Order: sequence, then structure tokens, then C-alpha cells
Amino acid sequence: VNAAGSSRPQQQRQQMPTSSPSLSKGSLVWAKLPAFPWWPAKITDVAGSDVYVTFCGTGDMGTVSRNDAVPYASRPSLREAKQKERWKKKFKQAIEEADLHAGLVEGAAPVDAQGAVTSHDEAGAKGAKVAEEEDTVVLDAKVGDKAAAGDSSEDEGAGPSKGEKKSKGVSNKRKLPADPGLPGWQIMEHQNGSGRKWKTFHGPNGEVTKSRVTALSSDGGGGGGKAAGGGGKAAGGGGGGGGGGG
Repeated sequence: VNAAGSSRPQQQRQQMPTSSPSLSKGSLVWAKLPAFPWWPAKITDVAGSDVYVTFCGTGDMGTVSRNDAVPYASRPSLREAKQKERWKKKFKQAIEEADLHAGLVEGAAPVDAQGAVTSHDEAGAKGAKVAEEEDTVVLDAKVGDKAAAGDSSEDEGAGPSKGEKKSKGVSNKRKLPADPGLPGWQIMEHQNGSGRKWKTFHGPNGEVTKSRVTALSSDGGGGGGKAAGGGGKAAGGGGGGGGGGG
């Protein structure tokens, strides 16, 4: 009994995953993460008790302990393990990818030498390079957009200070409807490049003012002057008549 009892732990120890030459860079394994089922994966690096893997079917990277990674060919029963509905499709894809990979590398030298497996460090470096290139492209696009926006705004007279300086000296004007209170006068509306508007009033005798009140008073004063002049002429006529009488 003691001999049999002592042999069982020995058998169990043999069945437990241990450090194995198969757990090397480029090997295909079953890997287990907490809260996830056993999943086919490719080893990208091994550091001490940590095994870095890329999971088949998803491309996700993870780190498992040596006890949670076993050679792919040693656990065929895991292929038939029941999966949750949300994992079934990805698990099937993972099995297909793992089978393809196993057919290529099983029994051969580590794939590392053939350049078919990328380590975590290399993947991180490539990811950083891609991210940097994407940031550069985005930055260039933003600079291009700003430049295009600057050109457009300068054309419209509403851009940076240079565009404003060019447009300040230029104004548009249009004729407004006549004012019933100012017969014979024309009203013009002006607008400069910065959007400021003002009016000018142009009289029939060449008068120009920015004030309607001034235009009204100028018109009234002109009328009074003419009447006074007429009175003067009449007075002169009367004087002449008096001279004739003398």
C-alpha cells in the first residue's frame, strides 16, 4: 500500500506541466489565463517562470506561468473542450491557426531561427514605430488642414493678421433706398474688411455727411438761404422803384 501510495504522487508529478524544452520561443502551446479557457498560443519569449505568448485566432498577447503552458500536441483533448457561446467562433479560428502552425513547425528547430515568431520586445518596438508613424501622419494632416484654413480665410478677408491688414483698406459700398425726409439726397452704406458698417449721405449740391441730422439741417438751412436771397432781391427791386419815383 505504501509503495502504491508513494507511486501515485510520482505519477501526478509526471503529469503536471514542468519546465520543458518544448516551452521555448516559437513553440506552440496551450496557455491558460485566469477567467479564460485553455487557448492555443505561440510562445514569443520565455523569461524565468514567465512565458510570453500570442494567442491564436485573436492575436492578443499575454503572460502566463510555466505551469499554465503545455505543449499543444500533448493535450489534444482540449480541442474538444466545451466553450461558452461568445468564444466558440474565435476558438474554432484559433484551432485552425494552431493546426496550420503545428504542421509547419512540429519537430523542427525553434521558429525563432526562421524569423517566423516575433518577440514581445520586437512587437512592442514595431507597435511604437507604427504609432509614431500614425501620429506623424495625423500631425501632418492637422498642419495641412491649418494651412488650408489659413489660405481660405485670407482669401475671404477673415484670416490671420496679414489678411486683415490687406482687407482693412478695402471697403464695399451699396446704395440704399431714398429717405423721404431727404428729397434729392442719396444714402450709401459702406462695409470694410473687418465687417464694420457705416452710412454716408450725399446731397444734391455735393454735400457729404455721415449724420442724417446734419443732412436734414443742411437741407433746411439751404432752403432758408435761398428764401433770404430772394427777399434781398425783392428789397433791391423796391429800392430801385423808389429811385425811379424820385
